[in-house]
Amino acid sequence: MPLTVAGVFVSTLTAALWALIGAGMAMIVTPTGKVLRRSVDPAGIPEVVDS
Repeated sequence: MPLTVAGVFVSTLTAALWALIGAGMAMIVTPTGKVLRRSVDPAGIPEVVDS
């Protein structure tokens, strides 16, 4: 199946969007976990993580 210019463009755009969304999620989820861990006692972490 031959690749077309449009197909390569769409694939590149999809990969860039996927990487951007993944980086954004990492920037949101990591600090949220740090805040949760700092705000509870070490014994209470399993309760906070499971909820």
